[in-house]
Amino acid sequence: MLGTLSTLFGKIVARRNRKFDSGRGVVHVNVPVISVGNLSVGGTGKTPIVQMIVRLLQSMGHRPAVILRGYRRATRGHLLVHDGTTLLANAREAGDEAVLHATVLQVPVVVDEHKVDAAVFAAGMLPCDVI
Repeated sequence: MLGTLSTLFGKIVARRNRKFDSGRGVVHVNVPVISVGNLSVGGTGKTPIVQMIVRLLQSMGHRPAVILRGYRRATRGHLLVHDGTTLLANAREAGDEAVLHATVLQVPVVVDEHKVDAAVFAAGMLPCDVI
């Protein structure tokens, strides 16, 4: 049974990879995007790594923005948590990790359950040169 599931999973992943290799399903934004860690698994130390990368980028003169899904937040769609100057949402609305990044880093932070939508919003609407 595990062999059958493994084969099925392999075929699904191969199909997904072919889709992205062909350019279908790929969304381009006008700034570089750095992705940190696994897309869905928590508790792997991504938060301190993101903060380290943001500080490094700032020291190099860049204007980074941070995007997240907003785990366990009470809202849906994209939400601007911090505009680079002011905290605009609380932990209930945005999720605690988003508010942590916003208050510690003082950079634009956007949450959206679809990170691609958050990236498009950040690149188009915020003063950032890297996400």
